[in-house]
Amino acid sequence: MSLNNKISAEITTEQMARVTAQLQEAKAAFKDMLIFNLTADERQNMLKMGDKTLAFVGRAISRTKQSPELPPPF
Repeated sequence: MSLNNKISAEITTEQMARVTAQLQEAKAAFKDMLIFNLTADERQNMLKMGDKTLAFVGRAISRTKQSPELPPPF
């Protein structure tokens, strides 16, 4: 089985430089808004939700909304 490249786009050096400059401008514009003060250890120890967990929680929420009498009142 061969894999043929179906995309025939070329990015010139000038285009790449322009996009890189625009990304740097955007990064500078958002610098004061996007501040994360977490250390590397804090980020590593945070709970993460994978695809399966996210799907489970989504189904649980929707079923709870459909039948509010199912979960315990406490």
